[in-house]
Amino acid sequence: MNLSTKNIDAPKTFPVPSALAGNFIVPLAQKRGFLNEEGIETEIVTISGPVANIALASGEIDYFTGFGSAMRAVIQGQLPARIVVLARAEDLFAYPISGLVAHTNKIKDKPDETKRLIRAGIKANRYMRQNRDGTIPVLMSTYKLDKEVAISLYDSFVKGFSDDGNPPEDGFRQLIEDTKSVTQIRREVAFNEVSDLSILKEAQRELGITVK
Repeated sequence: MNLSTKNIDAPKTFPVPSALAGNFIVPLAQKRGFLNEEGIETEIVTISGPVANIALASGEIDYFTGFGSAMRAVIQGQLPARIVVLARAEDLFAYPISGLVAHTNKIKDKPDETKRLIRAGIKANRYMRQNRDGTIPVLMSTYKLDKEVAISLYDSFVKGFSDDGNPPEDGFRQLIEDTKSVTQIRREVAFNEVSDLSILKEAQRELGITVK
């Protein structure tokens, strides 16, 4: 996704991974005007996780909405980035399925931009959970689905999106442990090594969300 922010000279690049329900936040935020409310203009492009990691590390892109490959790269010390989880899969526990990945330099140098993206994501989460009839047409147009399939898809994943953007601690810890297993990392990995929640908490406060 190519992202340009008002009052910022250089155009931004903001890709999303292949079309998955967990990455629906960005097109919904775009098509229902939440990104525009935050002064952000976007163009969505599809990109694979490994390619996005390379582009993020080199500064060619600014943000990425998939985080499986990013989590592995961060834990292995190959990607100086942090993750803010905005979507989760509710089953036995709330396992994260999508989030916002940003280079640590981007978080440091442009915290307001990152915060506005997070606010737009939270607004889209809330809209999706509260407005079924308004969300289904966006699913149809985004993924080229007929209405029946879009309704079924919506009903299957809507509970996986929180109203406040908080990453569930149990699911996030399990994600870290699973990633350690895959990458054969045996050391302890702290939450703040892979995720920066400080800007999320600021965005929540500005939206009137009680920060725990």
